[in-house]
Amino acid sequence: MPKPLSTFVIIGLLLTNCLTIAYFSYKNSSAAPAMQQGEVVAKVGAVEITREQWMNSLEQQYGRMTLKDLINDEVIEQLAKEYDIEVDEEEVTRESTYFNSMYGMAPSENFDEDEWKDEIRRVIILEELLTKDVTIPEEDMQRYFEENQHLFSIQDTYHLAHIVVKTEEEANQTIEELKGGSSFAVLAMERSIDEFTSAQGGSLGFVSLQDHTIPSEYGDVLAEMKPETWSDPFKRENEYSILYLHEKIDGQTWEYEEVKEQIRRKIALEQIETPISASEFWDELGVEWFYGDQK
Repeated sequence: MPKPLSTFVIIGLLLTNCLTIAYFSYKNSSAAPAMQQGEVVAKVGAVEITREQWMNSLEQQYGRMTLKDLINDEVIEQLAKEYDIEVDEEEVTRESTYFNSMYGMAPSENFDEDEWKDEIRRVIILEELLTKDVTIPEEDMQRYFEENQHLFSIQDTYHLAHIVVKTEEEANQTIEELKGGSSFAVLAMERSIDEFTSAQGGSLGFVSLQDHTIPSEYGDVLAEMKPETWSDPFKRENEYSILYLHEKIDGQTWEYEEVKEQIRRKIALEQIETPISASEFWDELGVEWFYGDQK
C-alpha cells in the first residue's frame, strides 16, 4: 500500500532526531557538569575513560549529522521566506494525525508537540521548494486521488496503554493506587506482566479496532471510555487488564480539494531525481561548514 511521500520523510526525521536528542539534551542540561580536563566517567579494570573521550566519541558519531540538520533547518527557513512559502496549521495537523493513525506511534512521546509540528512544517516546505517549478496536470492529480482513496481517510484511532496482571486482587489494588495518585505508566512498569509494553509504561501506541492488533474485548471497553481516564479491571482469558485512554482520533475522510497540493507534491517528487534534502540548496545560499565541501 503506497503512503504519502512526506510521511516517509517525516519518519526519517524522527529516526535521525531520536539518535541525537539524548546526547544534546544531556550536553545542554543542568545534569551535565562542565567538562574538567581528565575527569574520569568510567573505569574498566585499571583503564579509565575520561569525559573528554566520551564527548569526542559522541561528537564523531552524531556531530556531523546534527550540524547538517541545523544547517538544513536554517536553509529551509530562509528559502521559505525568499519564495514566500507558508504552511497552514490544518495541513500540519492532517499530516500529524495521519502519521499517528497509520503508524501506530506517537512522535510526541519523543518530541515536544510544537517541535514535532515544526518538523512536519519543514518537511512540507522542503517538498514545496523541490517541486516549485513542476507542473502536474489536474487530471493526473484527480486520477491519483480516485485510485488511492485509502490514503485520504483514517479510522477511529486510540492512543492507548494497559496494565495486565494475573489476579483480580492485583487489579483492584492497582486501581486503588491509581485513585491515590500513582502514575499509570509507573504502575505498568512495576506490575504489568505484558513483557512487550511494560518497559514503555504500558504504551500500545495508536491503535484502531479494525487492525486486530488489540484483543476484541478492549474495543468493548474503549467504547465506554473518555480520554485521560482508566477503565475498571476486566478479565480476559486468565488475566486482568486495565486500560488507559490518552486520546482518541476520530475517523475522517479528506476531500480532493483538501489534499490536492499534497498530491501535486507527491507526483512531482516521483518525477524528479533530486534527493529529498535541503542540502540541494546549499550552493544557492552559499553555505559553508566545518566539514568543507562534503554535504
